[in-house]
Amino acid sequence: MPDKKLKCIFVHGWGMNQAVWRPVINTLPDWLEPVLVDLPGHGQRAAESFSGLDELSSALQLTVDEPALWVGWSLGGMAVTRLAQDYPEKVAAMLLVSNSPCFVKRADWQVGMDAGVFDAFAADLEQDFAATIQRFLSLQVRGSESGRNLLRQLRKEILAQPPANVGALQSGLALLKTVDLRTAMHTLCMPTHW
Repeated sequence: MPDKKLKCIFVHGWGMNQAVWRPVINTLPDWLEPVLVDLPGHGQRAAESFSGLDELSSALQLTVDEPALWVGWSLGGMAVTRLAQDYPEKVAAMLLVSNSPCFVKRADWQVGMDAGVFDAFAADLEQDFAATIQRFLSLQVRGSESGRNLLRQLRKEILAQPPANVGALQSGLALLKTVDLRTAMHTLCMPTHW
């Protein structure tokens, strides 16, 4: 076991906040020091905004001074990937959860989602913010044997924090729809696991 604990930074996904990671923290080995962060516009940082991936990377790099293990979920994984590009000295390794270097289908990338999924979420946000977030939470547990219990726990934890602001949610959807990090993935040299 190392003398000094390795910081393990957890970055949530779209519409979530750091509370989504709390159930995981108790399962970590004691040589890791967990650090939970909120992306701008989410949770404790709900009053902030962002418009691009570089802003998320810049916000994340302020979390640590030394190399750390970064765990990023979906939009958080995209931000961690950009962090690894921009500040490789701060990334010892990455664990990317429910992540893709390109979330939308393209002519040369058939494993992505249809762009219309993101357009529908954006339209739904404008119509009924609360219902859209509730629907998104439900999607997170679809197919799970313990889905109801997980959904109840997610709602309790996530909704106990300040809600994400609509501007940040719209910016996040735009990033998920447009960003393509496939080329960037080839330039990274730190251990990465999906």
